[in-house]
Amino acid sequence: GAGGGVCPQRAIVIEECEAARAKGLAAAGWAGPMKSSSALFRASQATMSVSISVFLYEGFAYNIIFLGRILPAVGKQALVLPFAILFNIVWGLAICSYARAHFSDPGIVPERWRDFVHSIGDSLPIAPARPEWQPGKATYCKKCDLPRPERAHHCLLCEVCVLRMDHHCPWINNCVGFRNHKYFLLLGVYACVASMIALVTSFPELVHCAGALTRIQDGFVFELGTGSVGVVFERKEGFISSGENILEESVTIEEAKVKCGTLPTCKGFTFEGADAAGQPKEDEKVHVYFKDKWDLWGTGWTSYKRAEPQAGSRLEV
Repeated sequence: GAGGGVCPQRAIVIEECEAARAKGLAAAGWAGPMKSSSALFRASQATMSVSISVFLYEGFAYNIIFLGRILPAVGKQALVLPFAILFNIVWGLAICSYARAHFSDPGIVPERWRDFVHSIGDSLPIAPARPEWQPGKATYCKKCDLPRPERAHHCLLCEVCVLRMDHHCPWINNCVGFRNHKYFLLLGVYACVASMIALVTSFPELVHCAGALTRIQDGFVFELGTGSVGVVFERKEGFISSGENILEESVTIEEAKVKCGTLPTCKGFTFEGADAAGQPKEDEKVHVYFKDKWDLWGTGWTSYKRAEPQAGSRLEV
């Protein structure tokens, strides 16, 4: 009578509860990711693999490419360590939250609830389940064939009832419920913060690359097919005496031009000596100093000045 015809024989209901629990779907000490043989659950597993790949690629792109290659190439080695610490702490917290949200029990109806239902018997009113909040009322799950507490809902993918169920998230391949709601929210927060850190710290280099490819920064020439970005240089006689050495290495003149063109603070480069024709041969390497300021002093050295941007520069193909 109390169940409105939904559960007329309480003893039969309890026996059905025992049979459902015997399948191991909701043991009291259960822990680990949800499991099911349904096709929807397997599709959720495929979606989860995509989210894991995105997380790993984010860490690879930032640590290996940006911190490992781009920052040293533009003379910002001093920023590698602080950026690495800042990003990886937050990124690591996001990975930990992801693991906890996936592996945690989302809140399967516990064993003690079944014991409570068994002990209280017909004194527990059970209301028909409706697609709305029913405060203070236990409802009956037709799929699990057992009573469930207030705000517990059945997940079609995991095939169990979950306490305070929010939804089944395919990105973590688990239900979001009473026991893992915190980890799910932390995952969203840490993932957003890690993405913002990566975007903000790499923004100057992104602007530089975008400017070189779209002519936002005048003076760049993009050669289609080679993918090289060059800058116009003027050859001068003398030594660049002021400024800091942002980089020094043994390269050819053409290689030095390309390198200087990729360094945002490079104003030019200088090297000692020149051949009889006035400059080294194309395949001859010289020890080049890349400078962040420009002036000339003395003789016996050769310098190349990075030309000022020209308003009328064009994209050559």
